[in-house]
Amino acid sequence: MLLIATATMICGCKGSVYLYTIDDSDMEEDTDGSKSNDDLGPVLTAGDAGRMPIMGSCVLFGLFCVYKYLNADIIKMLFTLYVVTMCAVGLGANVADVVDMIRGKATKPLISIDYFDLKITIVDVVGYLGAACMGYYYVLTKDDYEANWVVNNIFGVSFCLLGMKQVNISTYSAGCIMLSGLFFYDVFWVFLSKPLIGSNVMVTVAKGVKAPIKLMFPRVGSGMIYNATNVGMIPGHRTALDLVSATSSLEVVYNSSEMLGCKLTCIKTDTCMGMEWDASADVACSLFSAANIDVLVAGSNQAVQWFTKGDKFMPSMLGLGDIVVPGVFLSLLAKWDVSNNIRKNQHGGYVNYFNVAMVAYFLSLVCTLAAMIIWEAAQPALLYIVPFLIITSGTMALVNGELTELLSFEVVGAENNYDVASMVDRLTDENGEAKKVLTEDDVAWMKEALNVEEKRLSEKKKDQ
Repeated sequence: MLLIATATMICGCKGSVYLYTIDDSDMEEDTDGSKSNDDLGPVLTAGDAGRMPIMGSCVLFGLFCVYKYLNADIIKMLFTLYVVTMCAVGLGANVADVVDMIRGKATKPLISIDYFDLKITIVDVVGYLGAACMGYYYVLTKDDYEANWVVNNIFGVSFCLLGMKQVNISTYSAGCIMLSGLFFYDVFWVFLSKPLIGSNVMVTVAKGVKAPIKLMFPRVGSGMIYNATNVGMIPGHRTALDLVSATSSLEVVYNSSEMLGCKLTCIKTDTCMGMEWDASADVACSLFSAANIDVLVAGSNQAVQWFTKGDKFMPSMLGLGDIVVPGVFLSLLAKWDVSNNIRKNQHGGYVNYFNVAMVAYFLSLVCTLAAMIIWEAAQPALLYIVPFLIITSGTMALVNGELTELLSFEVVGAENNYDVASMVDRLTDENGEAKKVLTEDDVAWMKEALNVEEKRLSEKKKDQ
């Protein structure tokens, strides 16, 4: 997990910085070191960052309600297809980018469609066909983590790379607002949702959504598994199963487990009894007691199930947001390193803001894993990641005496690119002469430019 998450973070941030510096002729540099680049995607302002926890909470709770109470298979399948399609498209695009980067030049188009301004290369064809095949396999095996965890991780890493490449944060202050808001979002939905709502919303969605929204890492847990040689039963409604056994003494143990299809696994205990599950939630049962026997017969008035001791594939999980969100912040620090080196007229060394923050990110994941192992419970990774990143980067800026410059640094994307060069292009004709008459589009563009500039200055004052 540490290796894949860290490697994905480095590649995604480097790709974002590559777009930021891809062509100096297309960039306008302000006096404070800020730059604007048409190749950059959307840039989140402080206001956008402040709204992210609210929007994220609405989406998360909506998914929780669908998977917990609605029990509509068609909606779940549509969501799976939607996410898998996005990941497959992203994987195809990433394959083309990686090949072009390795070759050092763009691949020659195989087909050109001028009407859509579309150029298709042989790499695109191979990449998208391969991604489509992987997506089809994932949908077929969506209920079996053991079969599709590799494909799931390929899609997840590709999605993270695409997110870090296309989404940017405008200022350091906006990045801190984003991280702080999502810090409380993560803590609330992992730790506080169960006492308030009765269910761990984050864990329920992470396990219930059959789509590559998290990275999975192999781990085998010992416990009770369903014996397929007997007829199984999946209740259509909530059913409490009574133990049928000539058993010995019982020990009360409060525990949790996961059911995949007909399979039931007990995480901490070798045997189970007093089992209870909710088929509509796609997660198994609550375990209330244990017995020291090798075979259990769980009976009801409908059928009989046999459970025996065994090993079950129980993957550890890391949400994609725990990579993309810190990745957007680290991308800003990497862009700041570039501009800061230009401002100082020097080459960057190993001890720069991005590298130091990467070490902090790695250590925060180590702390997350340690806490998960010690307390044997799901942990909100941002609880550890956010303090590490903000404290490390802020302290480094203070020590270097560059906090003011870091706070004033701003990344401006294509949608906010109303620089002097753009205005000149708008107000002159093909011969470079000033236009005698402005069109309605010209006037609307100038008004929008003024509105954007006023908003940018206002937000910069608030940040300062």
